[in-house]
Amino acid sequence: MGLYVRGVPLITLHESKPFANVARMTDRTRDTDGAPTSTPLARWLDSVVPALFASDAALSRAAGVPQANVSRWRRGTTPEVPSLVKLANATGTSVETLLRIAGYRPPGGTGKDADS
Repeated sequence: MGLYVRGVPLITLHESKPFANVARMTDRTRDTDGAPTSTPLARWLDSVVPALFASDAALSRAAGVPQANVSRWRRGTTPEVPSLVKLANATGTSVETLLRIAGYRPPGGTGKDADS
């Protein structure tokens, strides 16, 4: 059971511990041609960052994380939860939404946690 994009598992739920062990994508995830796949978080950054910040450097300063981290996230590395919290605060996005986008939580939900 899981969420797939172009045949690549984004989220795999383990039967023994539902939602406790959600597999995360890393920069080692590759497309069939060897290129890194575009993760939901990378796509979210591509759509949100230009509207809020002049550059990745501006986002990194606002979030209090190294610019190299932002670059890695754009290439497919999943940030740790503390960095996601900083990213949420810098962008005005709920932490729950970013946890879902990054694969720490299953997609969907009741809607009460989702941003409008």
